[in-house]
Amino acid sequence: MKKGSNVKDKSHVSKEFWQEYRNIVLKQGVQQSSAEWYVTWAERFARSIRGVSLRERTEEHVRAFINNLRHQDNLKEWQVNQARDALRVLCQDFLRLAWSEKWSVIFGDIKGAESMHGLLPSGQSKIKSFRDSSTSKEVDDKHGEVIKRLRTEIRTRHYSIRTEQVYEDWVRRFITFHRMKSPVELGPEAVKEYLEYLAEEREVAASTQNQALNALVFLYEQVLKEPLGIIGDFTRAKRPKRLPVVLSREEVNRLLDA
Repeated sequence: MKKGSNVKDKSHVSKEFWQEYRNIVLKQGVQQSSAEWYVTWAERFARSIRGVSLRERTEEHVRAFINNLRHQDNLKEWQVNQARDALRVLCQDFLRLAWSEKWSVIFGDIKGAESMHGLLPSGQSKIKSFRDSSTSKEVDDKHGEVIKRLRTEIRTRHYSIRTEQVYEDWVRRFITFHRMKSPVELGPEAVKEYLEYLAEEREVAASTQNQALNALVFLYEQVLKEPLGIIGDFTRAKRPKRLPVVLSREEVNRLLDA
């Protein structure tokens, strides 16, 4: 899906768009129950201005939306902060709007467990702090050339903008996980360690772990020109269990008669 396409208002935003956004939210350590609220806030923001696509939204649009929430008596401070963080993920991490790189300067930084501490009601899940979490700016400031080369290789192959976003995100997370070391200094063992971290600590789905692996294989083979070779055995993420489908006798008979 092309970034920012068909997002004039909620009726034009596909389910796939919001599912991709939800995945980005979950990657940042937000609990599933809270992630649904992130989607709700982002959808409300999408509907708040008709005729202006999400790609065209500015900091003033965000500011107006947040200020409007602040004046709603039925909303608590933690809810307004949650909405603001939902829009940060939408604008900065998902849509990658240029102006959003200065989000913390414009709106203040509430990212992470520390910033949300004390603002959530009793019993609400806190946001976990993960070892591979960081802002794009942190990585790009130190390893911008690697990210630029990655982007170039992806675009010369005419991959989708979503693939570009996902691969960049995994490379940034990989670098962050290894304490900002250059991928050139790392290799198969470092990749294996990160994949096991995703399975054991982050408890990601198998498809997510495979996505990370694909991104890192592409980085080393196509960008750094240093194929990983044999990574070796590593802990695989669990695949979701599917409940068996039990048919009634009538349904079995209909199936056999078909």
